Amino acid sequence: MEFRQHYRIKNSGFTLMEVLLVVGIVAALAAYGWVSLAQSQTRTAATRAGEEMAGAVREIQNWAMTSHAGRGWGLRCDSGIPTSFSYTETQPLLDQTIIPMRSGFSCTMDPAEIRFSKLTGTPLGAPANLEVYYNGQAVKRIEINSPGIITLKSI
Repeated sequence: MEFRQHYRIKNSGFTLMEVLLVVGIVAALAAYGWVSLAQSQTRTAATRAGEEMAGAVREIQNWAMTSHAGRGWGLRCDSGIPTSFSYTETQPLLDQTIIPMRSGFSCTMDPAEIRFSKLTGTPLGAPANLEVYYNGQAVKRIEINSPGIITLKSI
């Protein structure tokens, strides 16, 4: 009897099922974290792109209000690429400058272009909406209303 007690093999450690269960739980949590991180990065990039575009619209509006280079200024989206332009009464389109956007982003405008009045910065014509897209999906809207107030909204 003493021999069996002295050389008894102890069963200690984890079973294969317990290890697989823990690995599965850790993998599920990691996958959830990865998806959440990707969504968070997309939202952050969309917010930054919208803020950058709204800042560019405000800058163009300020150029019009100060009659930068003695011209009027406007904005349009050509094939998804935002472009600022200047104009005079006799020349409808002078300088054009592409506004850089983050990779994967594009824009559309309704109406097709907006011109800001000199000194007041109010849009000439109807209020405008500029939508920022990421990989073909609308993510932000920039509204330019009659008094010239520019607001950034999530879609």
